[in-house]
Amino acid sequence: MKTNLVTLALILLAGCVPVRVVDYQKQIKGDMKAFKTFSYYQTEKSGLIGPNFENNLALLKTAITKEMNSLGFQEVESGGDLFLNIGIAVKEEVQTRETDFRTDGMRYMGQRNYHWESQEVVVDRYKEGTVKIDLVDAATNKGVWTGSAAGTVTEKKDKAAERINKAIEMLFKKLPATK
Repeated sequence: MKTNLVTLALILLAGCVPVRVVDYQKQIKGDMKAFKTFSYYQTEKSGLIGPNFENNLALLKTAITKEMNSLGFQEVESGGDLFLNIGIAVKEEVQTRETDFRTDGMRYMGQRNYHWESQEVVVDRYKEGTVKIDLVDAATNKGVWTGSAAGTVTEKKDKAAERINKAIEMLFKKLPATK
């Protein structure tokens, strides 16, 4: 019984994680050890850009550089073995819940002539961001690896840094070993 409660608690906590790896895949058959350096593609902005975009982009690049360095890659200003492309998408989400007569009660009309119907009720609105990272072989201009992570977007700078670092760390654990 106690084991079941602990397992249930861990599952519930895992569901509350604000970031997650969405997708990743190696796109080449060769060895990642052939690459030693990387540089970033130039960032282009379009669409709705929030007030913290530049700050969050800098946090992303810092987190990515840290992970790439830990895997044995060195960042160069230009002309690296790998080009690193960052794609960012943010969309507004709506969290809802379904009403329930046990918790939301029934509404009576007239002489016990009532009608109750389940409804979707808006509980919260939030933004979810997805970052996609592509590693491209600079010599052949072909994809080497791609991965994406997603999570809730926060306006609090310390929480944003924490979520970005965690997401990038989780994502780069999926990059094939290079050391």
